[in-house]
Amino acid sequence: MTSLAIEHFATASSSGREARGLSYAEDWAVDELSGRTVWCATGLTRGKNAARAMQAQLREFAPRELNVMAGDALRQLTQRLDTMLHGEAGGVGPADREVCAGARANGDALVGDGVRTGDLVVLHDPLAVILAEAVRERGAHAVWHLELVPEAPMPTRAREFLREFTWPAHACVMAWGTRHGGHRIVTLLPSSDVVAVKEADETGRGDRGRGNAPRPACRRGPMNGR
Repeated sequence: MTSLAIEHFATASSSGREARGLSYAEDWAVDELSGRTVWCATGLTRGKNAARAMQAQLREFAPRELNVMAGDALRQLTQRLDTMLHGEAGGVGPADREVCAGARANGDALVGDGVRTGDLVVLHDPLAVILAEAVRERGAHAVWHLELVPEAPMPTRAREFLREFTWPAHACVMAWGTRHGGHRIVTLLPSSDVVAVKEADETGRGDRGRGNAPRPACRRGPMNGR
């Protein structure tokens, strides 16, 4: 039976054990990312906005853009999936699965020549996340960045459709706004028998609404290729 392990990180304004845990995670992330290229992969407008925000937060690592080129059919489909993930109505069918399967088969070419073994590739939208398998086959680390809309219906149909293409991702980072004006960030790290969850608040104790944002919590341990 699969187990679920949850580790919570508060903000740097917290005291004691939580603050030390966050500091440790930040130091570990800096060490692990040193010498690697961080890529922000996008193909849709909403994904590009999220990528720019992440690039600003991680500017010390000089993240690079990975623009995913696609034909009209794939772009229109993934745009529809993107709106469904953000709570809007929509549907998908067998023909849509064939479109995505074709893109996955051509994934190595869509990733391009820049991504190398050991790099970190953040996939910001449905068009980019279809490349998760190609990124992993390249020996890089694929992370799906998914923005959630708290008040919107659960995007079950879109997520079920994308499951076939997102399972190769090494992790899924989910973020959503809170009613206090901050954000919550949760990282899911699947394995054969344990799903490790690292979560971080952007507002700490007694500091709700100020938006002191920590870096996303990271897995403790080496970034092994598979």
